[in-house]
Amino acid sequence: MTSLSIRMEDETKAGFDKFCDEIGLSVSSVFNMFAKKVVREQRIPFEINANPFYSEENMKFLRESIAQDKSGNTKSIPMNEYERLKALAEKAEQKEIFETIQERKNTSSSEFVSFDEAMKIAGV
Repeated sequence: MTSLSIRMEDETKAGFDKFCDEIGLSVSSVFNMFAKKVVREQRIPFEINANPFYSEENMKFLRESIAQDKSGNTKSIPMNEYERLKALAEKAEQKEIFETIQERKNTSSSEFVSFDEAMKIAGV
């Protein structure tokens, strides 16, 4: 048996300790489970991908937005106005869905294709 020392941020460690405690396992047991799975499967046992939040394009946008905000060249609206606009957008979407359903009700059944025919057309 050997020891392993790793470094992580205090907040991450505290959260990880809490999680391990809640599931009734020690931190050492969880890391051993992880290591055994990596060795057995010869892969990291979860998906690792770049967070698009940190993409260069988004970081540039954020830097520009912060600079614009600091210069006072931003326009903002009160939260209640945002909520009102959001509700209006949702109503517009619901209306569009309702109108689509109404249009389909008026469509002759001869214009529809069966599921099997649709699959054939799609090449499935």
